[in-house]
Amino acid sequence: MIGVGLIGYGLGGRAFHAPYVMAEPGLALRAVASRDSAKVHADLPSMRVVPSVEALLREPAIDLVIVCSPDALHTEHAAAALGAGKHVLIDKSFTTSLADAREVVRAGKIAGRLLTVFHNRRWNADFLTLQALLADGRLGEVVEMESRFDRWRPIPSATWKDARKGGAWLDLGPHLIDQALVLFGCPQATTADIAGLRPGTAAPDYFHAVLSYADKRVVIHSSKLVAANSLRFGLHGTKGSWVKHSVDPQEASTVAGCTPGGDDWGADARRAAHPRRSRSSHGTLA
Repeated sequence: MIGVGLIGYGLGGRAFHAPYVMAEPGLALRAVASRDSAKVHADLPSMRVVPSVEALLREPAIDLVIVCSPDALHTEHAAAALGAGKHVLIDKSFTTSLADAREVVRAGKIAGRLLTVFHNRRWNADFLTLQALLADGRLGEVVEMESRFDRWRPIPSATWKDARKGGAWLDLGPHLIDQALVLFGCPQATTADIAGLRPGTAAPDYFHAVLSYADKRVVIHSSKLVAANSLRFGLHGTKGSWVKHSVDPQEASTVAGCTPGGDDWGADARRAAHPRRSRSSHGTLA
């Protein structure tokens, strides 16, 4: 049994970490560091809540620390946890700068502890389906992919996520970039247009990046001023295309209080468009 301590209980801690730790038999969530114990106890009535990171790191029964604090604190909290002899999982974004990332990696090597970044979108149903299609070659050679996380949030919120320097690029960009790297590796070149388009926004809320490979182009895109476009993936190859609309349902399920697990967990009721063969291939793939 691995004892787990969670730093932070915002949306990430509440929806992406605590439910999955609680559902895994090999893990035991033993304490949460939060200044709002009432919020934690509303979901986890018997959970031990400590008021500071220092108090959490003094817990001898904690082997693994999940860093889910605001991005600007990731480096500080991860380094402290590694220095206390804990293994560390950091929610994306790993850090807010390359220099900080190198500092944390160095701290992990000195401590001799496992250190990794949390990329839950690798296990989304649509992404797993996409990987399976590529593995069996049904689309042929991929020449183009579009990957989008669009939202309709025309009024900027007062949260730290909307105000931080990197904005949507640091919030949603890591998901889309990581998925592209998992599928195709590092690109030869990257171009990006990052902007704030909503009136009064304090940080970027729009990005459009093109990852250039020798034989393909990958577009990753996000905007918070999209009310009608539900495209999630558009993949095009020499044998056909695969198009998926709407986001994976797991986030909404955990936010609604559902417990992860069961054969139908993550099942998406909205089907993707089936790939179609080229004209010479006679027909539609089932």
